[in-house]
Amino acid sequence: SGPRAALWAAEQAVKQAIKAHMDAGNALRAKGDFAGAAKAFEQAAQADPKDVNAHMAHGSALMSLRDWEGAEAAARRAIDAAPLHFGAHMNLALALRNKQDWD
Repeated sequence: SGPRAALWAAEQAVKQAIKAHMDAGNALRAKGDFAGAAKAFEQAAQADPKDVNAHMAHGSALMSLRDWEGAEAAARRAIDAAPLHFGAHMNLALALRNKQDWD
């Protein structure tokens, strides 16, 4: 008990919340509800800004919606979370290409 137990419990609650948001996002994406999926993935990413998978899923859903600005921002957050993540750099390149912003 004590502070360590409380911290552990809080960390577990955050992990469960992230999993719930990711599961919801995956289910919505499978149904073709990319807007709903994007919202769920965004909530997962907000729960843990260092979760590169949440940022990647969020960006992917935004790309499906042709929201290139949002996809770019999600890719940049993924890169912040994991600077060497190849997929994050690819998503950034795709978003920039599709919005045709070369600056």
